[in-house]
Amino acid sequence: MRTVTSKQGSKSKRTKKRKQITKAALEKRVWTVFSKYIRHRDALNQGTPGVSAKCVTCKESHPLKGGSLHAGHFISRTVRTIKFDECNVHAQCQGCNYRQSGEQGIHAKYVIDTYGIDVFNKLVQERINHLKIKKKPELTRKELLDIEDKYLSLLKQYESKYPMFLKKSKK
Repeated sequence: MRTVTSKQGSKSKRTKKRKQITKAALEKRVWTVFSKYIRHRDALNQGTPGVSAKCVTCKESHPLKGGSLHAGHFISRTVRTIKFDECNVHAQCQGCNYRQSGEQGIHAKYVIDTYGIDVFNKLVQERINHLKIKKKPELTRKELLDIEDKYLSLLKQYESKYPMFLKKSKK
């Protein structure tokens, strides 16, 4: 809460509460940070930091900027417990992610080849658990803010190594 000051500079007894964003808006903001991290992580792992990344399913290279490269989920992001799981989300082109429904078979093979069968089974089990329960678990505000802080920090580390690629261009 902050104190409202009148024109004469004296403090008023009225106070205004800081407007808090909705949980949905917070989750969207966290997703923006997380998905940017995923695309940059995959570009770095492929040896093209800050420039482009290959789609995990069709293997075509796409620029990081311009919107043709997404952060695609192997298991749907409706399973909130693994929406922000790095093993579940990878650079994926718009065509594979949207028009080809994520190319689940190819994406599954990528997850197994990259992380192993145990991680694959864990992700699939989360999906099965999600289908079994009526009240789906939701991330708390604190958990969302912690996720945002983690990936903002990782992006800052990335920017310190590759500053020319993460700066927003002035129009």
